[in-house]
Amino acid sequence: MNTRALEMTPVISSRAFDFRDTTMGDVMAGDVPRKLRSAMVGGGRGALIGDVHRKAMAFDGQIELVAGALSSTPDRARTSGRDLGLRDDRNHGRWQDLLDRELALPASERIDMVCIVTPNHVHCEVAKAFVEAGIHVVCDKPLVNSRAHADDLVRLVAKHDVVFGVTYNYTGYPMVRHAREMVRTGAIGTLRKVIVEYHQGWLATATVSCRATGEESQQLRPTAVARDAWPFRGRLRRCPQASGARSAACAPRCDVPCDPRPRTPSASPSSR
Repeated sequence: MNTRALEMTPVISSRAFDFRDTTMGDVMAGDVPRKLRSAMVGGGRGALIGDVHRKAMAFDGQIELVAGALSSTPDRARTSGRDLGLRDDRNHGRWQDLLDRELALPASERIDMVCIVTPNHVHCEVAKAFVEAGIHVVCDKPLVNSRAHADDLVRLVAKHDVVFGVTYNYTGYPMVRHAREMVRTGAIGTLRKVIVEYHQGWLATATVSCRATGEESQQLRPTAVARDAWPFRGRLRRCPQASGARSAACAPRCDVPCDPRPRTPSASPSSR
């Protein structure tokens, strides 16, 4: 979660995305700028992406983690917070308690932002609560798993005038920016087809992971393409009109992706 990359991220707020700017409040007031105070929801013991965000915060040097609710299991959440040296009064078993506690603090002591690194299907509920509380949000991708949820967040962000960033970190890569500029300026001519492949090392072999679905784990076959289809995998189903991919007959009436493969037994989801 490099804040420089976020400056170029196409997210749902029109405001500037350098979190060190005064858009974050009175952070830069006085002779010595202070670090931004961040909380984290999710990302505790056994999780994958939370540690990546914490390392990025440390590498950037402008953000400090001061509070958290790091797991959906209260005991694991608090244990994870102790692992990271969070103070007991800012180390919570539930994200709702985290938010309530921050709002009870004087404004000068509250967090400036929250970093949401929960499993995908939890993003929307947590993000909405913090936006409605007027707290700036950085959310891991994919943001939500439906257009309705996205539209709702767009409305709330505009209403409460907060900064909302989604960590599409590849937008900060020089080659990606260069490719975007080539397309924008027409340097490669008329764009007729785009092929995108994203090789995922963790899917090199059959894998069980809650990252593969929105709300449940499932046995995955090896695949080279994962991308951000993850939140939709829990909604895949066999097409009633055809054996396999969606048929032309049902496509106009159906907005649910179809899965040509039979579902395999689910495993218990783990914290991300």
